[in-house]
Amino acid sequence: WPWNNYVTTSFGFAEGVSYASSVPYIEKRNNTNVTRFLNYLMYEITFARPSHPELQLVLRVHHRSGAYGLYHADNTGSNAIGAGIRYLF
Repeated sequence: WPWNNYVTTSFGFAEGVSYASSVPYIEKRNNTNVTRFLNYLMYEITFARPSHPELQLVLRVHHRSGAYGLYHADNTGSNAIGAGIRYLF
């Protein structure tokens, strides 16, 4: 990134499947055809000081969805947003 001299930044994403031990309430709230097995997307961005790249601030979004019917579920899904501190050993 062009500003890495000031703030070291990284971006990542993941794609896969998600299996929940029980269907989350937010997914059942407005849908009748729900399932525990859905598509999974994750986006993450990290920020660190160039002098200490091992100590990072992490912002992450987890997204579960029926992928427009791919998982035989209604247009259901949920998002979870998280923030934390990561230390690379």
